[in-house]
Amino acid sequence: MLIGLATLALAMFWLLILFGQAVRRGNAIEVETHWGGFGGGLGRWRISAPLACLLAAALFGCLLSVLVLKVVAPPAAVATVWSAGYPMCSWLHRP
Repeated sequence: MLIGLATLALAMFWLLILFGQAVRRGNAIEVETHWGGFGGGLGRWRISAPLACLLAAALFGCLLSVLVLKVVAPPAAVATVWSAGYPMCSWLHRP
């Protein structure tokens, strides 16, 4: 399990480094759309490389945080406070 967590963390940081390098080179963060005329058969969406890196890093960060919360059980006192104060987080503690 630790290998999976480390892999997700490394992938997230690597993508953030790629994002920073792309922005430093002057690549803009942009989304382009093109409507292909009548019928729309040639319509497309295009995102820039820095935006793709940022979205992928955010996805890996979310996956990493969910796995860490599932693997590392919070202390009983924190779990009790979370389940009492935040009903949406009651699934975080293990019985």
